[in-house]
Amino acid sequence: MNRPILKLDKVSKTYPDFALREVSFALPAGYIMGLIGPNGAGKSTTIKLIMNFFPLESGKIEVFGLDHCEEEIKIKQQVGYVGEFQQFYGEMTVGWLIRFVSGFYPNWDQQYCQELVNRFGLGLNKTVNQLSKGMRVKLALTLALAHRPRLLLLDEPTSGLDPVVRKEFLQELLEVVQDEERSILISSHITDDLEKIADYITLINQGSIALCQPKDLLLDSWKKVVIKDRQLIERLNPWLVYREPGSNDRVGYTDNFPDLQRSFALQLAEGQIVAEPIDLADIMSAIAKREGK
Repeated sequence: MNRPILKLDKVSKTYPDFALREVSFALPAGYIMGLIGPNGAGKSTTIKLIMNFFPLESGKIEVFGLDHCEEEIKIKQQVGYVGEFQQFYGEMTVGWLIRFVSGFYPNWDQQYCQELVNRFGLGLNKTVNQLSKGMRVKLALTLALAHRPRLLLLDEPTSGLDPVVRKEFLQELLEVVQDEERSILISSHITDDLEKIADYITLINQGSIALCQPKDLLLDSWKKVVIKDRQLIERLNPWLVYREPGSNDRVGYTDNFPDLQRSFALQLAEGQIVAEPIDLADIMSAIAKREGK
């Protein structure tokens, strides 16, 4: 892994009804990390802490190797942020908002901004109130990208968008990281999107990190296991992280398929054990069920 562009070290934050507990992960330059987890798991809280919208209780966050509090202005001049809800003044035009926001960023690239405006079909004279939800997201992404940030933080940005707009949005993100210097952290409950674009996956469950791995390694390691021979159930226990209720212990999930494959090569070959590929949604569900939420 390259030197991290973003690093969280034992970050904690407590609320009356929720706690984020010792969250740690690192995102290298030039990569996209997907942040997944059930509703209320702590995804949005994590991103808002990175943005310093409210203070940490304990732990440390570094962006570009800088303390996220002590160097907040310097950091935010190089960070783009798009939240789940786009809160703009409804009567302001797209052109006015672009001129206003550009003043906060020394590296604002007006030519690139105009390219994004044209690509997304944003009318400069239209007011925010005249824009659909999808167009508002495109406006937010334009404002976040036009200063060519080194880090892009996206909190459920595609929620509620139609498939066509989501596809355009994801394609733009892939282009952002082509220079291998910029990174993206994106939280989303649409795991299919993250399977298409993410290099790393971090799963938060009940306020804690449940896993953080390269996506391809994660999908190779996790499998659904169907046990055809009941005599193998007990032997397979050490490899299974969760069993499906109502399956008579015959269906479970492993997070270490390569090791299981080495240990049960003959049984797999003979069909006594069947391994099936699963997706990020399956993995998230298995972990949530295992941990009781």
